[in-house]
Amino acid sequence: LHRILATANTVMAPRMAEGTDSKRIESVALYRPKLATAAAGAASSSRKKKKKFHVRLHHILFLVAYIYQIGWVVSTIGRPYREFLEKADR
Repeated sequence: LHRILATANTVMAPRMAEGTDSKRIESVALYRPKLATAAAGAASSSRKKKKKFHVRLHHILFLVAYIYQIGWVVSTIGRPYREFLEKADR
């Protein structure tokens, strides 16, 4: 049974191995991902579940912090430049 499965795998996906000049490496083969065919990709995409996004407490805390920071940055636009000009006029 094992020999039949091994033969079936080599018939379906040839290794395309090439010999090398190295003493320790016998052969080099191309890497082929398991989902390389379009049919396999279509079959796996239909089985995927949609992930729901859950709003958690830390999401709300970071949103509030970002809103506060944006408000602070907008309120202080131009202040450092104005202070620099006042010091330069002295």
